[in-house]
Amino acid sequence: MSHFKHKYTILVPTHQRGALLRETLRGLLLQEHDNYQIVVSNNYSQDETRKVLSEYAGEPRVKIIHTDRKLSMPVHWEFAMGHVEGEYIIILGDDDGVRPDFLSILDIVIEHTSANLIKFKTGLYYHPDWVDNKRNTFEFDDRCSNRYF
Repeated sequence: MSHFKHKYTILVPTHQRGALLRETLRGLLLQEHDNYQIVVSNNYSQDETRKVLSEYAGEPRVKIIHTDRKLSMPVHWEFAMGHVEGEYIIILGDDDGVRPDFLSILDIVIEHTSANLIKFKTGLYYHPDWVDNKRNTFEFDDRCSNRYF
């Protein structure tokens, strides 16, 4: 029996990106999986981030933590990692999204490969209210290699 509370923790560090974070959380809650948590770590945001997070306060799959001062990115990530309860950790940007079957696909990859670390090609979609001329477009990021370790 595993000593982890969840199979997956999706860790979402955020700072000053409340509007984008709302869409990320909406998408994450559509996962077709029953053994995951979402940990959102708010790095002392002074915009609408706290208000957006309050919308998810009663959601049992979402754990919300706040720093008491602005932390550097590495220190913030270390702080956030101290609050995960999953056997596998996925770090996701506060403006990112995943397919509803993302965790189910990871189950298959892990079962067939026994991978401890997975990185994958990223498809980039710029939603209609994106801030520059890439809005409402999709592209692949070729810097990732689809490898597992």
